Amino acid sequence: MKKSLLFLLIWIFPLGASAGELERRLFAEEILQAQGLPEQIADLQTRFTAATLGEVEGLDLNDEHKALAREARSAVLTELAAKIDWGAIKEDIIGLYASEYSEAELRQIRDFLTSTAGKKYREKIPLVKDRINEIAREKMLAAMPEVLARVAKRMVETSQQ
Repeated sequence: MKKSLLFLLIWIFPLGASAGELERRLFAEEILQAQGLPEQIADLQTRFTAATLGEVEGLDLNDEHKALAREARSAVLTELAAKIDWGAIKEDIIGLYASEYSEAELRQIRDFLTSTAGKKYREKIPLVKDRINEIAREKMLAAMPEVLARVAKRMVETSQQ
């Protein structure tokens, strides 16, 4: 099935792309799907639009002007959202993956992301990243008094010279 799809792509899109590049592009697309990137992009659009439209409510405007501001902002956001829609950026992202990774690397990435460990990794990585940020923040806050004391001491010593 994959070979017939590859043949069909070569026949339909004779853009001078090699079979290896087409294979890399297919692997890249599988990776993006495995990462849930289309859903992440859609979620990003929704959150961005909701947050931006919410900003209108905080403006010091009368109700009529707020309604006009919401309408104008909504129109702009709708057009901007179309520019970062998954369909609009998918080929660019696939091309990026295909140009940065070899076919073997893409196959390994795809195999990992679709494995049980890869699925768990994707599920847990946001939690891990959040915890890493918490740990770093805690360490910085704990070190802050000592660092500030040393800097203050140096400043006093420098000013006395």
